[in-house]
Amino acid sequence: MRKTLLIVFICIILLSVIFWWVNEGVPVTIGDARKGTISSYIEERGKTTLPRQYLISMPTTGKIMPIELKASMSVKKGEVVAIMNQGDLNTSVEEAQAKVDAIKRQIVLNKYNEIEKKALEEAEKWIKVMADTVESALRKVQASDARNKYAQWNLQSTEQMEKSISKRQIYRAQMEAAESKVQYESDQFSYSAMKTIHAISTFLPLYIKMYLTKKSLEGAVLQANLNEAEAVLEKVKRDLENGTIRSPVDGVVLKRYVENERYLSAGTKLLEIGDMKTLQVRSDILSVYASEINLGDEVDIFGSAIGSIPIKGKVLRIHPKGFTQISSLGVREERIPIDIEFASGELDKLEKEFHRTMGVGYRVEVRIYTDKAENAVIIPHTALFRGSGNTWQIFVADGRTADLRTVKIGLLNDYEAQIISGIVPGEKVIIAPPSTIRDADRISIDT
Repeated sequence: MRKTLLIVFICIILLSVIFWWVNEGVPVTIGDARKGTISSYIEERGKTTLPRQYLISMPTTGKIMPIELKASMSVKKGEVVAIMNQGDLNTSVEEAQAKVDAIKRQIVLNKYNEIEKKALEEAEKWIKVMADTVESALRKVQASDARNKYAQWNLQSTEQMEKSISKRQIYRAQMEAAESKVQYESDQFSYSAMKTIHAISTFLPLYIKMYLTKKSLEGAVLQANLNEAEAVLEKVKRDLENGTIRSPVDGVVLKRYVENERYLSAGTKLLEIGDMKTLQVRSDILSVYASEINLGDEVDIFGSAIGSIPIKGKVLRIHPKGFTQISSLGVREERIPIDIEFASGELDKLEKEFHRTMGVGYRVEVRIYTDKAENAVIIPHTALFRGSGNTWQIFVADGRTADLRTVKIGLLNDYEAQIISGIVPGEKVIIAPPSTIRDADRISIDT
């Protein structure tokens, strides 16, 4: 009985060994652990843009002549791209110049004060003469008053001696008294008249000075009017000069807003011009990744607009302010705009060697390299998976057996991973290991 059980046990073991040997195991694909250079990067979509687009608009209200330039046509800096009707502008300049000349003539006439100055001088002399005349008239009145008083006294004395003198003497005294009274009254009237004339004369210099002050104020007003007229003249001259509109840069016409002759208001858009040598790529990066990017980081720019071979660029600007965007799945995303410039000569190379021309608004893909490690141990990214304790693990193909290992990783990208510890170059790793595989399982390597 014991011998029979032993034979059965040995048969079971032999059958198990034969089954294990015959069984091919879990089918897997393997990759190599190798030494090399690995880079970490961020991939995102982008769009070509220009840092500055030059908008050509109407410098002033007027008529624009037909614009022959079309979108994509090249222009040189200083080249005439549009012209306003010159006849209307020339008329405006002539009218403004005529107004300036007229005001200048008025200023010249207003500054001529010789007549007023001479009148003021003569008036001051006249006042002095009148003062002397009034003084003389006053002395004459005083003398007439004395003669009149004497004549009146003499008349009274003569009348008192009426019986002792002749009538002729009485008549003579009466006549002298009457004449002296009339003369006194006449001298008083002359004195009053001279005094009044003198008083009135004293106002003449004041009136002349007031008139000169008025002319001075008028001169200030005329000067202000001249300044205003000259400003208008300068403006219409600038309008005439600006009426011949020139390109501010070497570039191409991005858009033509107006084609035919028409009357337009100031500020109306005519053309949009851009310098294609300054073409950039704007990419909106998720904020969680943007902190890894630095100015000057190398960039690969690729996509259907570029072709099969990427062209080089570098990070030019990281904008300080982000924005919120709703993704196609309805998720709120915080993104940071990143500006990328093309490396020198790359756009020319793209055009000459690959016959592709980039424009504004082209969709591209960008790969921004954030770090690099040389002489690193590298395995395919898909060989990694999360194990217990959220550690990184891999399966190493040890012959026909899967060997589970915990590893420490360094740089990662979409295709490769840097292994700092846990594997050595030359070993084989299982790529995308099946969820059913376990440590020490037999494996079958796909070729």
